[in-house]
Amino acid sequence: MKESFTSSAEPYMPESDRPIVYIVPEIFEYGNIIGSFSSWQDYGVWMNQLWEGRSVLSKSSVDAINKLIVDNLDREDLAKAIYKYTQQNMRYVSISLGLGGLQTMSAKETAKMGYGDCKALSNFTAAAMNHAGIEAYPALIYGGSRSLKVDP
Repeated sequence: MKESFTSSAEPYMPESDRPIVYIVPEIFEYGNIIGSFSSWQDYGVWMNQLWEGRSVLSKSSVDAINKLIVDNLDREDLAKAIYKYTQQNMRYVSISLGLGGLQTMSAKETAKMGYGDCKALSNFTAAAMNHAGIEAYPALIYGGSRSLKVDP
């Protein structure tokens, strides 16, 4: 039986000191959209293309947000009300297979289905905030005990 690489590490070697090899293609295609890992800016352009047109709200969502605007004239209260609206009307469900791991559901689909992953809920909330005149952008983040440092 062949020994795997991880079992051939030196005894008592800290897990964090084990070598990690990352292989990243410079040019790639995913979701029928060509992208590049040449820079963070290039990657951002690709992500924007994946998300293009997905922040359009349905008429029923626009009506609900308009009611929140009338009821909350203070911008901070309005932002809280929109966030609460998302929490009360939509549930989290993980959609991380294939393209769904990177491309958000549309805001219309998220509202219609009443659920979405973190991308979809963030996208809907940002779309609602923007409709209400509060500039908002979804951002890619990661947290938890296994988060990695990002090479600038």
